Amino acid sequence: MKKILIVVFVLIPIISFSQQNKNAITEKVKSGVKKYLYLTMKDYSSYQPVQWSKVEPILSDYLTTDRCKTLLDSVKAIKEPFDFYFTAAKARKEVEDINLDTDSIYQSYVKILVPVLSKMNPLIKIIEKEKSLFKKKVIGYYVYHKYRGKNSYGAYTIGSDGYTLNTFFKVISTDSEEETEN
Repeated sequence: MKKILIVVFVLIPIISFSQQNKNAITEKVKSGVKKYLYLTMKDYSSYQPVQWSKVEPILSDYLTTDRCKTLLDSVKAIKEPFDFYFTAAKARKEVEDINLDTDSIYQSYVKILVPVLSKMNPLIKIIEKEKSLFKKKVIGYYVYHKYRGKNSYGAYTIGSDGYTLNTFFKVISTDSEEETEN
C-alpha cells in the first residue's frame, strides 16, 4: 500500500508539470499568432477569435540535416554516372529484345558498378546508423486559427489560417484560406 501511495505522489506532480508545460506553450503560440495578426490585420480592434486547433510541435528530421544531405549527395555523385548506362541497357533490351544476363555490354556495366557499390555501401550504412541514433527535437509549432475581423471596407470577414511558428513563437509562415464575408 505504501508503494502505491509513493508512486501516486511521484506521478501526480510529473503529470501536472507536463500539462502546465503544454498549456504554457499553447498560450505562447496563441500570443505569437495574435502579435502577427496585430501587425497584419486592417483593424485589429475588431479581431474576434472563433476557433483554435491543437498546437502541434514540428520535429526535426535526420533527412533534412546538412550532414545527411552531404552524405546523400556523395552517394548520388558515385551512382549517378552509372544510371545512364543501366537506362541505356534497359532501352536496348526493349528495342533489341536482348537477354541482360548474357549481354556483354550490360555485363561490363555490372562489372564496373560492383566496385562503385562497394564505395556507396559504407555511406549508406553511415546514413542508416545516424538516422537510427538521431534524436528529434522541436523546431517549431503549427496551429490553425479561425477568426473574424473587419476588412478595409469595414465589413466583417472570417479568416482561416494555419500558422507555422519558430521556437521563439514568432510566425514564420502562414497557410491562408480565402476570406468570406459574414
